[in-house]
Amino acid sequence: MHDGNKQWRLARTYEKIGHRRTDWLQKISTILANEHDAIIIEALNVAGMKRWNGGIAKSVTLDFSWGAFVRMLGYKMAWRGKQLVTIDRFFPSSKMCSACGAVNSTLTLADRHWTCPSCGAMHDRAVNAATNIKREGMRILSEKGIKVINPTLPLERRESTLLETRQDQFPRWHGSMKEESMSFRAW
Repeated sequence: MHDGNKQWRLARTYEKIGHRRTDWLQKISTILANEHDAIIIEALNVAGMKRWNGGIAKSVTLDFSWGAFVRMLGYKMAWRGKQLVTIDRFFPSSKMCSACGAVNSTLTLADRHWTCPSCGAMHDRAVNAATNIKREGMRILSEKGIKVINPTLPLERRESTLLETRQDQFPRWHGSMKEESMSFRAW
């Protein structure tokens, strides 16, 4: 009976963690859907990430619940008549130079910074990917006939502005996500 009590407590703890995670995902997806007219994300191949890098995939699937987040964000954006643009997972967001458009096929996951062999531009992998995702998402929006009036601040400034001005509105959560969300309404 003593082991049963431990199992019950453990199950109860996991249940509480799950409820807190769901609550956080609901809150953050509501904030994003309320504040942005369009959000651009990149589809993740979580199964492939598990195969090649268990640490990142575990964080995305278990800790952050990326699939649940995207699902919540999708229906909340649709309810409000707003756009959630998902970039195909095979789009070369990290390998494409955001300056000239050349694709660096030799880039590996270990390369966090790289120089474009075509134009010589130096890139931070994450910032370059976010720039390419935003550009591709804006292209998709324009194909749908949606006019982009006022894109947000450049990525570098947007991140610091978000932390400075909106920190009290975002629920506390420690973790990271690869995909960047972009708004098309100025702060």
